[in-house]
Amino acid sequence: MMLRQTLLYLPAQLLGPLAMFVAAVVWTHLLDAETYGVVSYVLAAQELVYMATIAWWSLYALRFRAAMDDERRQRLVEADNAVVLGGAVLQVVAAVPLLLTLDTRPTAGLFAASAVLFATRSLLTHYSEIARTEQAILTYTIAQLAGPLVGTAASFVGVITFDATPTTALAGIAAAQVFGLTVVMIRLGVKPRIVVPARDVVGDALLYGLPMLATGMLAWVATNGIRLVVDQLAGAEALGLLSVGWSLGQRVSSVAAMLLTAAAFPIAVRLYESGDEAGALKQLGDNGSMLFALLAPTTAGVAMVSRPLTDLMIAEPFRAATIAILPLAVLAASIRNQRAHYVDQLFLLHTAPGRMVPLMTIEALGCLVGAMVGLVWGGGGVAGLTAAALGCVAGTFVAAALTTVIAMKDYRLRPQWDRWVRILVATALMCAALAVVPWGSGLLALAAEIVCGAFVYIAALALLFPCEWELAIKKLRRRTG
Repeated sequence: MMLRQTLLYLPAQLLGPLAMFVAAVVWTHLLDAETYGVVSYVLAAQELVYMATIAWWSLYALRFRAAMDDERRQRLVEADNAVVLGGAVLQVVAAVPLLLTLDTRPTAGLFAASAVLFATRSLLTHYSEIARTEQAILTYTIAQLAGPLVGTAASFVGVITFDATPTTALAGIAAAQVFGLTVVMIRLGVKPRIVVPARDVVGDALLYGLPMLATGMLAWVATNGIRLVVDQLAGAEALGLLSVGWSLGQRVSSVAAMLLTAAAFPIAVRLYESGDEAGALKQLGDNGSMLFALLAPTTAGVAMVSRPLTDLMIAEPFRAATIAILPLAVLAASIRNQRAHYVDQLFLLHTAPGRMVPLMTIEALGCLVGAMVGLVWGGGGVAGLTAAALGCVAGTFVAAALTTVIAMKDYRLRPQWDRWVRILVATALMCAALAVVPWGSGLLALAAEIVCGAFVYIAALALLFPCEWELAIKKLRRRTG
């Protein structure tokens, strides 16, 4: 079941982050550092307004919609338009103060493009979660790819055809999202009528969702607070230099993590709701190990190839900062993804999201303080940006470790430590193999290094997990006849 669901969700989970990864690279060749900083800030700010306005409702629907009876689900559907469209209006309003925090003066066009982008991307995110609960995989895929894939392509066309301004870049994304949102709403049968939502439905959603709202906003600060610190203390150009490596690092880790997480949590929820708590905990443990098996070699591999990868893809003005920041960004994102898609899901399974609020507060404050101290201590320039990123890594690690300890103590979390150790051994063998070979430079050398690393890692896993490898081979033979 897990493999089948993962493969069905794979196009959306892979192509969306991959498109944003490509966008982060291409924009270095089309935009200057200040413009790049503004675009990356607006895209990050959209995640914040989604968390503040709609995410609490989306998370409630994802957690409980599938288990509701027909009458309760119908009341949830009736309430959906009022809550979600009301949140979209709030996002348009929120665009103004967020853009005014920039180190550069925004234009009316930038306000308009950003407001449309905010509202449409948040609605697409919400309806993708609704499609996920209904296992409407094509609709989910459209919702996930409208902005990242189609929107970034439209953005490139706009910048090349007209001018390389933040407004043009963001307007292309917003236009594609309007079209994608229309298609998704039609496919889901969303009716353009608003009724007053049932008080008990909204009350239950708030009870579950408000702590999630708080943790989501704190998670945004932990992930993107470094952008605010750099923009305010070092300016928009420094923000642009930081954002390349930081954005790429987040995307690389997301691509690895989301290969299986879209299908993983709903399976654990179904087991838990059926009364099989032990099975749900086992499922989460397996999810955690598979996630670690993806994130560990990804993080180490990026560190090994950071320089040739950057030299090959990134425009020269951004290279020095990207080489230094990219490995730290992947490390911070991987720690956060491992916690968010494994440990945090135990709190959600037990409907105890409030326990996450103080833990996320620790991470958010740790990342902000770490970024500020690092930027000042590093003395500015690339050294300061690198130290700021290192401060974020420290804050993320402390929060993840503390969260894991609490989940083990209070909710019977049982990480499969023996498997994690073997995964680290396989990762170390991969790194050793890459380190002893003088790979040279250029695309072919980089491709050979990546292929070699993947081969060594998979071979090491086969040796270290003989029972699992034998079982996987048997399943594959049965499927292929």
